[in-house]
Amino acid sequence: MEIKLSTRETGSGKLISVFLHGWGLNSGTWDETFKKWPASSGKAIAFDLRGTGKSEKPATGHSLAEHAKDIIHTIRSLGLKEVSLVGHSMGGAIAQLVAVEAPELIKKLVLVNPVPASGVPLPPEAVGFFQSAAGNPDVCRQIFTSSMALKVPAAVMDNLVEESKSVSKAAVLEGLDAWRNASFAERIGKISCPTTLLCGDADPYLPMAFLQQAVADQIPGTKVRWIKGAGHYPHVESPDAFVGALIESI
Repeated sequence: MEIKLSTRETGSGKLISVFLHGWGLNSGTWDETFKKWPASSGKAIAFDLRGTGKSEKPATGHSLAEHAKDIIHTIRSLGLKEVSLVGHSMGGAIAQLVAVEAPELIKKLVLVNPVPASGVPLPPEAVGFFQSAAGNPDVCRQIFTSSMALKVPAAVMDNLVEESKSVSKAAVLEGLDAWRNASFAERIGKISCPTTLLCGDADPYLPMAFLQQAVADQIPGTKVRWIKGAGHYPHVESPDAFVGALIESI
């Protein structure tokens, strides 16, 4: 079943960068990035994943494989090719799968504090806490706040919480199971495009050593760049440093 994805964009030109957001949010998570996007860096396009933002919200089908199919279909339907694909958190896992499934579409790959292709094992109490985020903005705020190492302006945090309200219950619950149980690590060694791991170095959930071993060491030739002091959302917590590093990576 093909799902129509909503997009937002900034910039123009032949260079194309596609942005995939993480779990529990929509494409608005890239707002701070888009505000600082240099005109010389081409067009930036952010997708709302299925079940989020203004995209269609099916009752089921929020696996990483279905998300990847949506992204591949949308890139092709927009007539794009050789894009720089930027994925954050769960969006980073989806981006890896897209690079495996449709390498001809991807020129460069940038993984921002990504969920590894081997998933993220969570204890039962953590699973229950994340599940309780479905339809609960207060829990979403707790998750966002606890995931960050740098304090962000209140308006920025309020915007993230507002974005979380656009995410369907199915996208929250099925998406959680999808990223924590990801199981395609044996395939990412085939990724051949230039890849950069671009992460906050103070992520409380996905620490540096874990990302190095589970992601960078598994994709041949991956370059690693750390955003000093930032947590799980470096593009939100430290947007100037993030955009500067990103532009050098695409």
